[in-house]
Amino acid sequence: MIQVMIAAAHADGSLDGDEERAILERAGKAGLSQDERMFLIDELHKPKTIADLTADIDDPSVAKTMYMLAVATIAIDTEAERLWLDQLAAGLSLSKAVQGFIEAQE
Repeated sequence: MIQVMIAAAHADGSLDGDEERAILERAGKAGLSQDERMFLIDELHKPKTIADLTADIDDPSVAKTMYMLAVATIAIDTEAERLWLDQLAAGLSLSKAVQGFIEAQE
């Protein structure tokens, strides 16, 4: 799940300070071990592709959770972010209705 947040933060081509802080704050609340925190910091600069993120996701509830985390991570204020989220939703087999519903909750 952390990897989808990292990839979402990179959706516009870069990871800005606010996005990095948001990810680290959420991770901090999760009570990560030192090794897990080091893994996270390393992964922050190696985002996964949508294909990698969605490859083994076949549970609709996991797909919805992943999409919710992605939407919560970024402010959709560029075309690149909009396109990335649309591609993620398609890769997760989410309908436009579900995608819109999740986005409206943020």
